[in-house]
Amino acid sequence: MLFRSIQLAEKRRFSTITALGSWYGNLGFNLNNNRIKFRNLVLIDIDKDALKTSQRLLGGLNQYRITTLQRDANDHTYKDTVNQCVINTSCNDMHNNGWYDKIPAGTLVALQARNNVQLVPTMTETLYDFNDLFPMTKTYVLDQTKLRDPETGYLRFLKIGIK
Repeated sequence: MLFRSIQLAEKRRFSTITALGSWYGNLGFNLNNNRIKFRNLVLIDIDKDALKTSQRLLGGLNQYRITTLQRDANDHTYKDTVNQCVINTSCNDMHNNGWYDKIPAGTLVALQARNNVQLVPTMTETLYDFNDLFPMTKTYVLDQTKLRDPETGYLRFLKIGIK
């Protein structure tokens, strides 16, 4: 749903897509498989080993420049300000919204979070909680999906728009 929504929201080629909390870089494959057009992919994570794995896994995607950065998303400074997209599928795991405040105005942003989690820095129990945390000048998609993992059912929230 995330990638189809990005395609519908913006039909242009991005100069840079930045993935916050990128884990193993799986997002790179998903962007590529869903034909999202971009030149540079920046993967940011605090886990050095996860970034090493993403470099190894994404090494075959030669049509893009892939950069991995080990850092807290709250400390990242954006260089590109034109035609960029920022994706954060780990909004619950980030300690504060400093990362969101640093995203330049006018940037396309795709965010995901969930409810029914404990011991996370950012709680989002309802779609309205999630929406209020991340104000945008234009919202293309605000939705939720019921999901289930082995332990429990939960709602996954999605918001895509222009910051």
